[in-house]
Amino acid sequence: MSARGARSMASMPSTAGSSGRAGRDWASSAFVAGAAVAAAAVVAGSSEAHAFPGLASISVVDEMHSLPQLYSRQTVYDHLCELTATDYEMDDVMLQWRKARAAYELAMVAGTPAEKRQSLLREAYRIMKRCITLDRNNFEIHRWTGLIVVALAEFQTAAEQVNASFEASDEWRQAIEIEPSDAESQHLLGCWAYDQAAWSWWYRWYISAVYATPPDATWADARDSFAAAERIAPGAWKKNQLMLARTYEKLGETERAAQWAARALHGAIATPEDLKTHAAALELLKTLSPDRYQDAIDDGAQRALDDAEVPVRWSSAQTASGATPCPPRWRGTPVPSQGFASSST
Repeated sequence: MSARGARSMASMPSTAGSSGRAGRDWASSAFVAGAAVAAAAVVAGSSEAHAFPGLASISVVDEMHSLPQLYSRQTVYDHLCELTATDYEMDDVMLQWRKARAAYELAMVAGTPAEKRQSLLREAYRIMKRCITLDRNNFEIHRWTGLIVVALAEFQTAAEQVNASFEASDEWRQAIEIEPSDAESQHLLGCWAYDQAAWSWWYRWYISAVYATPPDATWADARDSFAAAERIAPGAWKKNQLMLARTYEKLGETERAAQWAARALHGAIATPEDLKTHAAALELLKTLSPDRYQDAIDDGAQRALDDAEVPVRWSSAQTASGATPCPPRWRGTPVPSQGFASSST
């Protein structure tokens, strides 16, 4: 079978995109262990990899993407650059958008110099916009494009960031329209709405003076998006439950906020984001309901936080289950004190 044929057979929805919904335990999965060996063979350029061109398939690329404990973001990006080096692969949308995703995740690794981060993000955005023209019905392309747009806001003026806000939310809405069960895009849209709802009155006045139709998202909009993500993937990741708790608090529904803060303490702590989310949920619960807080302490919530062993090789752009995290804050924006909802986990 040719490499082209193998990739065609493997052109399936990203396992990383679906893993957040499935909540699989990658460490105990024999399938993933086998895929890791296959991916290692591909990266190493071994004779086995050349003997079985299917090893170079999109599914293996996705397994590499979802195993950052084994494969650094630089390794994944370099591998995709090699795969897309030929004329044919340059036209392969399924590989190209994954290359853009890899560029984004490499840019978001902590400690990446600003100049390199900007270059990678611009490359990612350029690739994604081309992919959209070739395949408008791929919800993952739209979802990741929105994330890239948000990250690029770091290098933009305040006015450009407002335009980026529109663009990012439009991308996530398109992703949801194409795939209503895309919990990650629902979550991201909730983060966006949460951020807009936090805007001060004077900034809303400024935006209204500049834009005919400024963003008008509310706390209720944020709640609806987070709730939709939870219905699609119940308990898939702690951050969505924490954001639901925060949103209910903003809406004045203290009891429901406390319930969701308590739920956010139940999931395993597997990533740095989980660690921060768990700590934030515990602190929020302490202010919302001292009784529930004490119950959580008695159930071992603080002990779980103290005993957590978080893999050190997770990049800041990846969560344990493979689910997309909230975007980074809109750096430089003169508004939300909260920043884009992810900035203060």
